[in-house]
This record gives sequence, structure tokens and C-alpha cells, in this order.
Amino acid sequence: VTSNRLQKIMQSNHIPISLLPNNSTMRKVTLSNNVSLYTSPYHSNENNKSLSLVLETDNKICILPGDMRYQNINQILQQTNINNKDIILIVPHHGGDAGDIRTIRNYKFSQAAISVGPFQTHHHPNPRVINALQNCVQNIQTTFNTSTDITITL
Repeated sequence: VTSNRLQKIMQSNHIPISLLPNNSTMRKVTLSNNVSLYTSPYHSNENNKSLSLVLETDNKICILPGDMRYQNINQILQQTNINNKDIILIVPHHGGDAGDIRTIRNYKFSQAAISVGPFQTHHHPNPRVINALQNCVQNIQTTFNTSTDITITL
């Protein structure tokens, strides 16, 4: 869902929203001790504009980046206390092209989940992305060719 479409859906359902201005840098919005939102820097391509949701527990961090680029995920990880925590990544853009995946290769993820729908017009996940993830992720799960959901336990 694009930000414009989400805004219209929320307004039509009388859900109050506060819009953050387009910005050239990433912004963090702390919602609670365990939940933060990050805005992606402004990009002319609508598909590269995204919010990332970061959930934290005492021993885990889960990043739900939407279509945020890997360079921005790297920035989130640099701003987050990841010491001695399992890092779980929901892979952006259904495992498709989301920028330079090498920017996150120095992190060790305990789990990566790739959500892929049944109609593969874009041929996700990209084998190049899967190969790159194998170097930094202990457990990669995908919904590709399965009818089961992926469960992430925090």
C-alpha cells in the first residue's frame, strides 16, 4: 500500500493521522519503549518511500521494513541497541530489489522472513537476494511455493 493510498483509507475510516513531512534524512518516531517507526528519506520513486516498524524485546529485535531500502535498514541497525540480541528481518520488497544488500552483510540475523504472494509476476524472491542473505542469516523462511504463514516469536 502506498502512503497516499493508506492516507485515503485512514481518512475515509475517520482514523486520525499525523503526517511527517518529506525529509532528506531518516526520522525515528518512538511509539513506546518497545516500538519505533522510522521514515525513509524522501525518494522520487513511490516504491522506495516506506515506514519501518521496529519491535524490541529484552533479547530480540524485529525489523518490518516494508519496501525500505537495505541502506536505510543499515541506518536503523546503527541507531538501535543490538548488543546480544537476535535480529529478525522481514525482507523488504518481497525479496526483490531493495538497493544494495551488501550494506547489511556485517550483521548476523537469526531469522529472515520473505513474504511472497501466489502470483509471481515479478519473480520474487530474487535468487541474488537469497544468496546474499545466506551469508548473514541463520534461518531464511519464505512463503514461496508454500501455503503456510511464517510465525515470528518475539
